[in-house]
Amino acid sequence: MSILAVNVGSSSLRLSLFSEDGKVRIGSFHESGFSCTELPDFLKEMKEAPSLIVHRVVHGGTLFSSPCVVDEKTEADLLSIGALAPLHQKRAVSLMRMCRETFPMVLQMAVFDTAFYHDLPEVAQHYGLPQNVGMAKSLRRFGFHGLAHEGMWKAFAQEKTPCKEPRRVISLQLGSGCSGTAIKEGVALDTSMGFTPMDGLLMGSRSGDVDAGLIFYLLRESGLSAVELERLLNEKSGLLGVSEISSDMKTLVDSKEEAARFAIELYCYRVRKLIGAYLSVLEGVDAILIGGGVGENAPSIRRKIFEPLSFCGVLLDGSANESTISRMGRIDSMDSQVEVWVIPTEEDRRLVFHARSLLEERRRKTNIT
Repeated sequence: MSILAVNVGSSSLRLSLFSEDGKVRIGSFHESGFSCTELPDFLKEMKEAPSLIVHRVVHGGTLFSSPCVVDEKTEADLLSIGALAPLHQKRAVSLMRMCRETFPMVLQMAVFDTAFYHDLPEVAQHYGLPQNVGMAKSLRRFGFHGLAHEGMWKAFAQEKTPCKEPRRVISLQLGSGCSGTAIKEGVALDTSMGFTPMDGLLMGSRSGDVDAGLIFYLLRESGLSAVELERLLNEKSGLLGVSEISSDMKTLVDSKEEAARFAIELYCYRVRKLIGAYLSVLEGVDAILIGGGVGENAPSIRRKIFEPLSFCGVLLDGSANESTISRMGRIDSMDSQVEVWVIPTEEDRRLVFHARSLLEERRRKTNIT
């Protein structure tokens, strides 16, 4: 069986073909490198149709809490909540339709980034809004990067023998988009992203946490429209806005400008602050997992984040930290009371895992009936 994983982002697309004996990357594109009309032609170049196609969908809203088969109703439901993820949702549905046109006989499935957080504790879901405005209208904290955090947890858990498996884990997805999750026994208790992916940590071009009053102030005083302000917070803030140099962490690390140094300091401070909050949520922590483009490839950033945390038992092994790049590895010292692991966030593998699980469930139900 071959499974085509379709991972669509706000400005990128990754296609990965999985077979029984491993994974073969068949393409990686960015917005400037392809157009929607070119995609079907690329897929037609495959020597044979895949057995199954699985799509990563950023937002499932309250409608989707588990993987599902894609049909016209699924597509319509996804578009109905498109305002919750305007940069992703329409693109995801477009890809579903293109794949159906190219491979009309192939079953398609959808896996949702928000599903990992669907059952967050109520205290972690709610905003301090009136009930008739908040939960009644599904204005809740949804959480994002669920596949990445779930994948880090699963990869880490496989490394542990049953008697030593830690119960309390903080996972950090640090890339262009950044988020953290508090996990206890494999269940998410809290996460930094909220109603939209703009919430929480400082990111490449997103502001992260901002006082709601500041938004109203800017609307009144700056002359910006709501659309312009949304773009400011989503595309022109974060590392890019603070440094006025770049949203790319490597560029900032290599820069000698004071603004670059401060942007990095603010970025790391916000991550440490989140770790402190999740120590409270989890009532302690047994392991911290870090992944994403920055988390996996920037030892100097990991050092800046973790070295000030020695007071709570987090101690890095300097040599292990420097040498662990783009691979799974433990980077805490022997004296550390908390394990620290670098774990690549392999979202595509989680897509395939969920697709196979759903397929097996459908087969069991068919045999029963």
